[in-house]
Amino acid sequence: MRGGPVAIVVTDLGYGDSGKGAVADLLCHRLGIDTVYRHSGGPNSVHHVATGAMDVAVSAFGSYLSPATRTHLGADFALKPHNILLEAKQIEQNTGYSPLPGLSVDPSAGIVLPYHAIVGQLREVVAGDRRRGSTGQGVGEAVLDARRDPALALTVADCRDTRGLARKVARIFDAKVADAEDIAARHPDPVAANLLRCLKEDPFGEDHLSSLGAVFEAIIRIDDSQSYLARAFANGRSVLCEGAHGTLIDKDYGFPPYVTRRSTTALPTLSMLDSVPGEVRVLTVGVARAIAFRHGPGPFVTEDAEAGFHERHNAENPWQGKPRHGWFDAVAARYAFDCNRRPDALAMTMLDQLSWLREPRIALRYSLPDDAPDEADQFLALDRDDPGATRVTGIRLAERQSTRLTALLKACRPVLTTLGERGETGPSGDPLADPRVDAFLSHAESSEVFGQPIGILSRGPGRDDKIISDACMRQFTGH
Repeated sequence: MRGGPVAIVVTDLGYGDSGKGAVADLLCHRLGIDTVYRHSGGPNSVHHVATGAMDVAVSAFGSYLSPATRTHLGADFALKPHNILLEAKQIEQNTGYSPLPGLSVDPSAGIVLPYHAIVGQLREVVAGDRRRGSTGQGVGEAVLDARRDPALALTVADCRDTRGLARKVARIFDAKVADAEDIAARHPDPVAANLLRCLKEDPFGEDHLSSLGAVFEAIIRIDDSQSYLARAFANGRSVLCEGAHGTLIDKDYGFPPYVTRRSTTALPTLSMLDSVPGEVRVLTVGVARAIAFRHGPGPFVTEDAEAGFHERHNAENPWQGKPRHGWFDAVAARYAFDCNRRPDALAMTMLDQLSWLREPRIALRYSLPDDAPDEADQFLALDRDDPGATRVTGIRLAERQSTRLTALLKACRPVLTTLGERGETGPSGDPLADPRVDAFLSHAESSEVFGQPIGILSRGPGRDDKIISDACMRQFTGH
């Protein structure tokens, strides 16, 4: 690319599932990028990619799958090595080649054990209606342990020392049994008791332990992230930094307690790139959905279960429940946009869904009950000029959000603007030619929402269903 290598950081401006993987695949394909840095994520962050030739789901590899692709998993990545090997096998069955030779991982990346999954599930079971919306994979539990006691943080580097590995796993097992017994004693429940019993049976035996060490000795290469990126840039290679989850469930910027225990914005990656030696242009791409989505509990102001939304990749599961859909939420999208320091470029997915709806809508404001507490001004930007209602025009940024904001959001109702009705014959032709889609984009690009053009438009699941504007391409290429 003209002007040297570029690092493109792809981040989700919603609750997750906005199409980061498809956008990452598109950018790598169009820009000739074959190096992907998955700076965060794990078995609980699956990206679906449809290229026309294949339809795959990836969690431990870059969404751009080609024989030349290199994927590096960063220090904030959470691994289940067995899952990685299974995923690699499935990719090979779909593509004809194994992605494993191009995979490397930071030595500080965390390992998720079955103990973490069981205790994490136990916490969700006893939490009742205050469940976080965990996927049941144990990633959050492993992160929680690493924060409270470094001695309980199992990393890739630990797998190099067979004896030390056995001691550390035994220490983690004892700690998780103690945690589980304490939780089960405080919350008597037959499901909790069964999970405790499963944990005490020790689902991670000696054979699993020896195979854990072998994976990083013979199959997955270990490499420091900063050195890896520095070499890539020094060799003139651009890098696609593929994020995970969504800004609105970030541990600090999300709405507690319905948040992940990890950072989900672009900020940690931008900070890390600042520390990598060498000249590189850094650009951030924010990805949003024309149809809002949330999996799991928590505030969702524009939710509308009766609107007839449907997508095949987001199905009901035992831990997060039914998928939730709603209208595009301009207030939350603006907030996520600001949380990510106003990304350089924007991608809008699911535009084809608008054409199928009888009367698509967009929420530019919320309304708040008249009896809302005075402290609401601390958390929300309010317009009290209308004597009949209090309008919410924004969510205020904070270093760490409060449960009081969450309570206020649950009390809010969307103020919906109709984009127009569909004709009796239904949608036909290119969704981007639909005047209602055009009206939606006009709102999204206005100063009320993002205040800048949306450079990547997605009108379907496939790679060929996506358009990058000439202006946006110039941003990436430097032409």
